[in-house]
Amino acid sequence: MKEIIRKIRKLAIAGKYNEALELLETIPKQYMTSDMWVKRGIYMQLGDGTDTYSLADAKESFKRAIALNPNNVEAMIELGYFLYAVEDNAIDAKRHFRKAVNLLSKLNNEALSGIKKCVEE
Repeated sequence: MKEIIRKIRKLAIAGKYNEALELLETIPKQYMTSDMWVKRGIYMQLGDGTDTYSLADAKESFKRAIALNPNNVEAMIELGYFLYAVEDNAIDAKRHFRKAVNLLSKLNNEALSGIKKCVEE
């Protein structure tokens, strides 16, 4: 599995999103992580627009990523942009962006607390 993921990353970096998606689709769905579902949705949007996938498939990938990991900030941001840019739904998009900001704020606070403890030591 690690080798497949390495190949997928390499293809995506090279801008070969259709090939990256093709390889990602060889991974059984039950083994896909939240991050893999995010990448699936991104590659669907960035591919050459073949009839294999629709924009609805990309949206479902982002939603599945969030279902697997409700704290996946990247999935929330991607779904937010999808809702805003593709569906012209700023209200729902804003809700996902706010969730992402709230999660990042919590992480930032934890990091700052850790730095403070280190400095005080």
